[in-house]
Amino acid sequence: MEVIEEKVEAGGKEIEEKPRKAPKPTKVIDLVSVLQKSLEETGAKKKTTPKSRSKKAYPAKKAA
Repeated sequence: MEVIEEKVEAGGKEIEEKPRKAPKPTKVIDLVSVLQKSLEETGAKKKTTPKSRSKKAYPAKKAA
């Protein structure tokens, strides 16, 4: 908004751009990397292969 006001005061002429301040770093956590790390840790502990379900033999149904 300041830039617009300065430009209006300058009569619409080009004005020099002021150097901008770098934004302050935030404490944002990368959830994907945290989740992957968690999965790797728990996956290393529970690295068992899932047992396949045995198919039970059911007798064929008779037509009514």
